[in-house]
Amino acid sequence: MGLKRLTTTYQKLDWMGLELTEQAITFSLPRTGSMYYFNIVSCFLLGWHSNLSNNNSPDPNGPMYYNGIYHLFYQYNPKAAAWASDIVWGHSVSKDMVNWFCLDVAMAPMDSFDVNGCWSGSATILPGNKPVMLYTGIDINNVQVQNIAVPKNSSDPLLVEWKKLHKNPLILPPNGINATSFRDPTTAWLGKDGYWRILVGSERSNLGTALLFRSKDFMEWTASENNFHSAPDTGIWECPDFFPVSLKGKKGLDTSESGADVKYILKVSVQRTWSDFYTVGAYCLNKDAYVPDNTPGNHYSTTTGLKFDYGKFYASKTFFDEAKNRRILWAWVNESDSAADDFAKGWAGIQAIPRTLWLDRNGKQLLQWPIEELKTLRTNEVKLKKTPLTKGSVFEVQGITAAQADIEVRFRLPSLENAESFDPSWNDAQQLCGRKDATVQGGIGPFGLLTLASKDLDEYTAVFFRVFKAQDKPVVLMCSGGIRSSLKVELDKPSYGAFVDVDLIDGEISLRSLIDHTVVESFGAGGKTCITTRVYPTLAVGMEAHLYAFNNGTETVEIKRLNAWTMQTPNMNLGHEISLATALHDACDPVSGPAICGLVPLLNFPKHQQVLTMSSPFIGSTNSMKDDNAVDSAASFAYSPLYGSSSETGSSDGLGINRTGYHFQSPKNWINGPMYYNGIYHLFYQYNPKAVIWESALSWGHSVSKDMVNWFRLDVAMSPTETYDINGCWSGSATILPGNKLVMLYTGIDINNGQVQNIAVPKDLSDPLLVEWEKLDQNPVILRPDDITPDKFRDPTTAWLGEDGHWRILIGSEKNNKVAALLFKSNDFMTWTESEDAFHSAEPHTGMWECLDFFPMSLKGKEALDTSAKGDDIKYVFKVSIQDTFTDFYTVGNYFVNNGEYYIPENTVGDPYSPVTGLRLDYGKFYASKTFFDEAKNRRILWGWVNEPDSNADAIARGWAGIQSIPRTLWLDKNERQLLQWPITELETLRTNEVEYTKKLLTEGKHFEVENVTAAQADIEVTFRIPNLENAEVFDPSWVDAQQLSGEKGATGKGGIGPFGLLTLASKDLEEYTAVFFRVFRAQDKYVVLMGSGGSRSSLRGEGLLHKPTYGAFVDVDLVDGEISLRCLIDHSVVESFGAGGKACITTRTYPTLAVGKEAHLYAFNYGSETVEIAKLNAWTMKTPEMNLNDGKALLRE
Repeated sequence: MGLKRLTTTYQKLDWMGLELTEQAITFSLPRTGSMYYFNIVSCFLLGWHSNLSNNNSPDPNGPMYYNGIYHLFYQYNPKAAAWASDIVWGHSVSKDMVNWFCLDVAMAPMDSFDVNGCWSGSATILPGNKPVMLYTGIDINNVQVQNIAVPKNSSDPLLVEWKKLHKNPLILPPNGINATSFRDPTTAWLGKDGYWRILVGSERSNLGTALLFRSKDFMEWTASENNFHSAPDTGIWECPDFFPVSLKGKKGLDTSESGADVKYILKVSVQRTWSDFYTVGAYCLNKDAYVPDNTPGNHYSTTTGLKFDYGKFYASKTFFDEAKNRRILWAWVNESDSAADDFAKGWAGIQAIPRTLWLDRNGKQLLQWPIEELKTLRTNEVKLKKTPLTKGSVFEVQGITAAQADIEVRFRLPSLENAESFDPSWNDAQQLCGRKDATVQGGIGPFGLLTLASKDLDEYTAVFFRVFKAQDKPVVLMCSGGIRSSLKVELDKPSYGAFVDVDLIDGEISLRSLIDHTVVESFGAGGKTCITTRVYPTLAVGMEAHLYAFNNGTETVEIKRLNAWTMQTPNMNLGHEISLATALHDACDPVSGPAICGLVPLLNFPKHQQVLTMSSPFIGSTNSMKDDNAVDSAASFAYSPLYGSSSETGSSDGLGINRTGYHFQSPKNWINGPMYYNGIYHLFYQYNPKAVIWESALSWGHSVSKDMVNWFRLDVAMSPTETYDINGCWSGSATILPGNKLVMLYTGIDINNGQVQNIAVPKDLSDPLLVEWEKLDQNPVILRPDDITPDKFRDPTTAWLGEDGHWRILIGSEKNNKVAALLFKSNDFMTWTESEDAFHSAEPHTGMWECLDFFPMSLKGKEALDTSAKGDDIKYVFKVSIQDTFTDFYTVGNYFVNNGEYYIPENTVGDPYSPVTGLRLDYGKFYASKTFFDEAKNRRILWGWVNEPDSNADAIARGWAGIQSIPRTLWLDKNERQLLQWPITELETLRTNEVEYTKKLLTEGKHFEVENVTAAQADIEVTFRIPNLENAEVFDPSWVDAQQLSGEKGATGKGGIGPFGLLTLASKDLEEYTAVFFRVFRAQDKYVVLMGSGGSRSSLRGEGLLHKPTYGAFVDVDLVDGEISLRCLIDHSVVESFGAGGKACITTRTYPTLAVGKEAHLYAFNYGSETVEIAKLNAWTMKTPEMNLNDGKALLRE
């Protein structure tokens, strides 16, 4: 496919005080396949390892952490899935080293000093926070020379464009060095003498060597006269790495660190054996020489040398992560099949999971462990304890996806007396593993895991231990791989092996294996020995892969503890068509970045589209149903967790700082037809492509997700183009008909501004994303009845199928001087007839009923029901959105089909549609909600629209308006009188940096700060214990309006028991805060619990500029155990609170001016006279998910 050069510019600039003329080159990289290793030829799909590009992707180059972003550069061949000399530098960025975004090529062979290839190199960050890259270029004469490149704009958080300096090459091969064996400069370190130093890999007459160079200014380099380090009979040393490690624990050290409590690591990649060897030793600064510690045997022998990894692992590179004070190791995992196979797959090579490195307490070797961020992908945990594995035992670990999993297991061994005797001549661990594989019975072992196994065990990749009895201590052998890993003949299928330097005094040994379709990374004894195996099974693929624990030794081994998780698929190198003009906005971390940050970033869109509204869900117009003018008028933002910014035309008053991090915020106004279909969640939403504010002529936006947390947006699904919807495609609902056929009923505003009901269907049901939709010729399928006014007939529900074979829907309206839910029936879904019965209605004082919802709920726990379910153990929920008060009310009742067809709410106290007495889904800023049945997890999911508290002018200034609430699971309370709600469990994957408090007393007037979480983007669960209820305030029976009572009493009005709770989005001095609190009152026969949220202190903006009510609700909870719980989801400008396990929910929308970003704080408080105890409080920083990235097809590559 090649490279397309976008721009070549020449400019004068001052870098490091030098007046230089540089050439800046920007590239756009075409794609030939998936960013998720999707192999369109075969069935292999890697879920969560980094395949950084298509084609060939070997060595990692210059990994670094810079200004809040992790960068990984890598060798990349854009022309083919094979190594080539004229290789380029690919570039990807991440906030967590789990989710990755690929950028344009950073460097390509264009100049005389690298025209034949930009080979490996390393990053160094110079004083003043200036990153530079030293790399090997293959010059016009095929000589290997060392060059320098710098960012074109170091204030660009993505560092997209790089410049090669005109002084290149900086370092030529010294005399006596083969011109083709001089490569791969290390990260530089600064000596106490003020000189920078680097190593370059080389060889002299088969003597592998690391050559040291010094420089005062990073431009003029001189070779050291001393031999830094070398070894005979090793051949060329590639990709050297040199760094200090601490003798005091796991803390990582900057590469320039030195001192008494420091050891040094020298790593070399020996091309002859494709092995990465390292030694631990001392660095003599006065001689500029490195001396390995005395260890037995040849340091660079495959039998006695220390390796980072004893499997498929090469060309590794480390960097110091200053953000978490750790050293991170990256490496290339090469293929195990042929070049022809690589061409067929379309890609070759992946990156190993990044690992944290530290020195073992014995000072003799390194320990490694996958980075902690990887745990965010874990889901569906399975646990086993105290499970014996007798001789010949094989049992399956079920309940996880075995092809994409993470397993941690601890084995307890019996007496070591019956271990096999160790022959001292067995010094080659890999050879021993091949001879004594998993099928060869021993004494203690082989025992371990059979990964990527077929059901019948014709295929498996074994990861196992054997324990031998030696003269002075046990010898532990660890193995992985083997001939049984694939039935494919023409593969490299060795049994990798290593001896584990572990003390079995406690009789236990641990193993962790990361399984990802075609790669297994295993960590023995807490990371003392690591083996990466690359396999291509033919049977154990996808859902046909299994995982077993086994023991083929004569002695019983016990699984003391086993934890296994399915690993979710992260976003892997999204954004490959990134627009550089759009990307060059100020970096802003919505979780931990500058205080002015709150937005999710602008990526992947032309600059002219970054105006006005929240989010255009499309960039082109290929669907005949789309508005051809929509692209030019669209206001387009795309979001990712990398950095944030407001639009160019946005206000400069700081309103952009309040954009949410993990709430769905692409839509404008109402939700339409959320659904789960063929493994994908779809969210359709009302969208105005022309302006921020609401207008009649709305379109249907469309986003898709695998987990309702990370979202990808697609083209607009429907736009007003026909006579029956020319003035707007309004709300509607999805129904899945028999045969898995999907239809959408929606309200159209016709050419006469009348409201009619129409049908749309997917153009191609085999398209998993359902991108294109067709409106049927028969539209409108339901006309407004004659006795209904033209503007009050809208929002059809999801249809349900009756026992008579007729489909039914409800439509909101007003009829006979009452607001009503009109029932329509059809036997073919095309011809609809209005029922003669009044399904349900109320007095007109309530206001127009819109966005109706009607669904069954089980009386037997949390199990959800399909909308058409029937039976004795069912109640029905009827929900209406009342336009006059912008509130969503619901009732629980019975649905009758005999002697008429109607719904009757069960006995309720007072008017069920009154703001004072009616039940609400949420007592705050929450409207136009919609539910759907999620068959994947057998639950009913609720979405709601969270509107703005300020004016249209403010919304226009911000450039966006309205967000969606967090999706919630709904079920019926045991009392059968109300619904319970809770955020979907998938949201917990965003949790990180947990903080816990227990048994903490809150005395009168006390508040304390919950520290070490990002208070602007957090999740908090707390249980309060009330020691004594006797001193609660007396409840006045006239206090019937909970919101009014919350406003009058507030969080500052001292009470008996309460107010107590949380002060969220609080400034340090408490000038601003959004209080979420309880008050307990003593009534005649029970205690009354009031829950409040919001208040005038939520923002310093004036009341006339911002609506700042204190929302309130009475919580129907029994305080017999003296405890009440609260959960708050805080997201910059919204707080969703769930009281008493979801019995009362309040969403508050606020725009603080002080409590923004890092200036936001979180406090627990009690302003009541009675002490309240925090029985338990857990708080997490919430990471930012992928939010409406524009590459919807990337979802299919997961």
